[in-house]
Amino acid sequence: MTDAIFGPLRGNPDVEFAVLNTIETWLPTMLRVLERRHDLPAGLLREPAGGHCYVGGIDHETWQEDLCPMVIVVVNPTGDPETNGSEYGQWFEVEVSTTHIEDTEAEARVMAGHAGTAVMAAIVQHGSLGGLATRTKMTSAPSVSFIDPDKRRLARSLTTFHVFVDGLADDSAGTSTPTAPDSPQYPGNPDDPFGDWPTVVNPSVTLVAEPPQ
Repeated sequence: MTDAIFGPLRGNPDVEFAVLNTIETWLPTMLRVLERRHDLPAGLLREPAGGHCYVGGIDHETWQEDLCPMVIVVVNPTGDPETNGSEYGQWFEVEVSTTHIEDTEAEARVMAGHAGTAVMAAIVQHGSLGGLATRTKMTSAPSVSFIDPDKRRLARSLTTFHVFVDGLADDSAGTSTPTAPDSPQYPGNPDDPFGDWPTVVNPSVTLVAEPPQ
C-alpha cells in the first residue's frame, strides 16, 4: 500500500509554508523596487536577515527584537469548506505582519509602511503560492500600528489575504477498512476483515508486605 491511496492531505501548515516561501523569495525584490520608486538609497529598506526571520505563528506576538525586521504569518480557515465531487476545498485567512525597530518613530512608521507594501505586492502578484492556491485575494491592505504606544520606535505592518486551496481531503480515498491499518495491534492485510477480539484475562496477583528496612 502506498500513501497515494489516502488522496490529498493539506492544511494550515501547507498554506503557511507556501506563503512564507513566496514572501521570502519576493520581498527583497519588492523592497528594491520601492527604493527606486521613492528615490531612496539602495539597501535603506532592510529585509529580514534570513529564513529564521520568516516564521509562522498563532498570533503576531512571537517577534524577537534581535530578529527584526521580522515576518510572521498566521493562517486559519475561514468560512465553510466547499466540495467539488468528493474533494474538499477551503478558504484560509492569511495575516502577514512585519515588525520593525528603528531609531525614531518616523523611521519605524515608514519602514513598516514600505514593508507592508512589499508584502502586498509579493502575494497579489504571485497568488498561486507556488501552485498551492487556486485563488488569492487581498482583503485588507497594509496597515501600520505601534505595538506598544509607549515604545514609539517599534512598529508593525499587517496585511490580510484570503487564499483558496483545493484538495484538502477526499472522502472517497483511503482504505476500505474501518480502522487504521497501521495499528500495532493489527498486522494483517488492511483489506481483510478483522478477526475476533482477543480474550481478556484478569490474572490473580498476591502482594506480600515486607517490614521497612
